[in-house]
Amino acid sequence: MPSITETLNTYLDFEKEHHHRFNSWRHCYNHFQNEYFQGKSSDETAALHLGFYLASWGMYRGSAFLLQNDYTVHISTVQILKKYHADNVNIDYPVMKQLSDQIIEHYKKNAQKNGKTNNTASHTLITKIFLGTLGCTPAYDRYFINGLLCQNKADNTSKLVTKFNQVSIEALNNFYQENQSEFAPFAVKYPKMKLLDMYFWKVGFDRE
Repeated sequence: MPSITETLNTYLDFEKEHHHRFNSWRHCYNHFQNEYFQGKSSDETAALHLGFYLASWGMYRGSAFLLQNDYTVHISTVQILKKYHADNVNIDYPVMKQLSDQIIEHYKKNAQKNGKTNNTASHTLITKIFLGTLGCTPAYDRYFINGLLCQNKADNTSKLVTKFNQVSIEALNNFYQENQSEFAPFAVKYPKMKLLDMYFWKVGFDRE
């Protein structure tokens, strides 16, 4: 497996490029943390930030149901997130599951469907929303999952789970703790789960 430090530095080189799509996470996350959750911006503005970030990160392409919706479909989503943040709830996996269920239900009831009459939010979409607003979990997309598989293959003792569940979150926390010295220099600017997302995404992307 490549060095964590080297991999993160390579990933962050892209963020230094003006207008690179990797910066979309930072714009979205900073808005939620510093503006929306502090009561300094509106639901509509937060929904716009979330929608553009999700589009930039591939959630409006192909047959995705979001492609059939404008940004206002996210207004109830950001309101759900704000309520939990305002309650100062520790965003652990059980809370993420509650949030996930509420957001999935919102889209099912309110979102326009795609050509296959589907508007069910996948775990990929849900975890990208969480990563871009709360920073409490990596985004379980194709390359991130490939990165976990690479780690498991390289280390027979590794037990990183590729499905978004409590066991997976616990395993990721353990991996971070075991390699904290390598992650620490970057933790000043990025939350733990974002660092894990960047590392495993880059590993999975490079290996594929």
